[in-house]
Amino acid sequence: MKQQFSTPNEPIKNHINETNVVSQNGTVVSVEEKAFRQIAELFQIHSFTEDWVSVVEEHILRKRISVPYLKYKIESLLLSEQSELAYHLVSHVTALLPFDTGLDKLLFEAARANGNYAEALSCLEKWKSYASLEQSIHIYNEEAAIHKLMNDADNNFQCLKNVLHIDPNNETALQEIWWSIEMTKNYRESIKLHKEILQVNPNCYRAWYNLAHSQYYLFQYNNAIESFQKSIEFEPSFELAYKYCAEVCILIKEYKMALECYYDYLEKFQPDADGLKNIGQIYYQMKNQIKSRKYFLMARNLEPMDDEIYYLLGLSYVADETWNLAANYFERAISLNDRNEEYFIALAKTYASQGEHKRAQLFFRRATEIGPEIPEAWIAAADYHYQLADHDAVLELLEEAEDYTTGPEIYYMKSVAHFAKNEEYEAMEALGEGLQLDFDMHPFIFNYHPQLRSDKKVKGIIRYYEFD
Repeated sequence: MKQQFSTPNEPIKNHINETNVVSQNGTVVSVEEKAFRQIAELFQIHSFTEDWVSVVEEHILRKRISVPYLKYKIESLLLSEQSELAYHLVSHVTALLPFDTGLDKLLFEAARANGNYAEALSCLEKWKSYASLEQSIHIYNEEAAIHKLMNDADNNFQCLKNVLHIDPNNETALQEIWWSIEMTKNYRESIKLHKEILQVNPNCYRAWYNLAHSQYYLFQYNNAIESFQKSIEFEPSFELAYKYCAEVCILIKEYKMALECYYDYLEKFQPDADGLKNIGQIYYQMKNQIKSRKYFLMARNLEPMDDEIYYLLGLSYVADETWNLAANYFERAISLNDRNEEYFIALAKTYASQGEHKRAQLFFRRATEIGPEIPEAWIAAADYHYQLADHDAVLELLEEAEDYTTGPEIYYMKSVAHFAKNEEYEAMEALGEGLQLDFDMHPFIFNYHPQLRSDKKVKGIIRYYEFD
């Protein structure tokens, strides 16, 4: 928004007029900085930017005010977040003193703070012409930061790459470069760059860490684990490497290796609820529910208001078919967060397992009300009715679901229900819709009707969409 200017109050006006008269007479008068400071502060308060700049220019031309003082004043404006005023002033002063490198740097800071990114980049280009190698590192990092503010991931990556070619151990560049790698998904280039860095310095823990992430996104899970382990080896206090290493191990079901990561983590750092929850989930996957609950309860002691912990405890008791305790924990999770449809689905399934169908139906309905746009909520409710052989209720529910959401699982489930009712035409039509949306999900129907694997018509339509 354009700034509006008013006429200055009389004391300032008089001073400006007096200065102009003196100037016109050609008399050189010493003006105290105290007086100028008062003028400057009044102009800051009232935002009389244009008049203030004219006074400043007059003082510079008449050599009545020192450049160091001006720099101090501009820095003060930047610190007080008056970036527009600082930018306006430093732009004029720089025009009067074009060879002052200190002013160039202030112009860059003011332009950046004021959102004039093109001018900020222009300032950095000017610096490069007389910068030392060490200064170039700072300039490229600053340039990368501007490109990040502009959402320009390609140029951000290139600037940080330039830094790392000069200084392979530059902590700022190694930390910041991951943003542009994720934005551009340029994981192969990242792997190449970080391997080059590691050839120069094989002990660079940040390079190993970034390399591991890039390998993970290219599904090179074993390589990623090895790189995370190298990062830990060269910097044992780097917490994130332990956690991400464990997560990759869990992904490929290397649960023992994941536990080793977490146990090493707990030996070196203060236990936190997230880490303890993750250990509990590993034991849950390993079907050791006694140990899983031990770590979930430890996590609860640290974060007693964390709703997910109670949900996980409920799942652990479901695995042991201890339905009453499972329901109690799911209800506790809901009391802390009643906007998570997963909690209602879990509670509904628990009541269904106990034969409490009224309660089950109530909570399945609640799940679809909380997350009507989420297909999984409708599928869970439809599956419940299917297990009761209420195929009409399944189809009615799925028809309702289509008012709020869509997805291949909706059509596959409709196909399942129609096959159960021997409605072949409708079943094949729904199956075709599902295959069009997500071919790879088609084994869904075999979970309910395994005999369809050998059905000629079903095999035929699957082959048709496989090569379509």
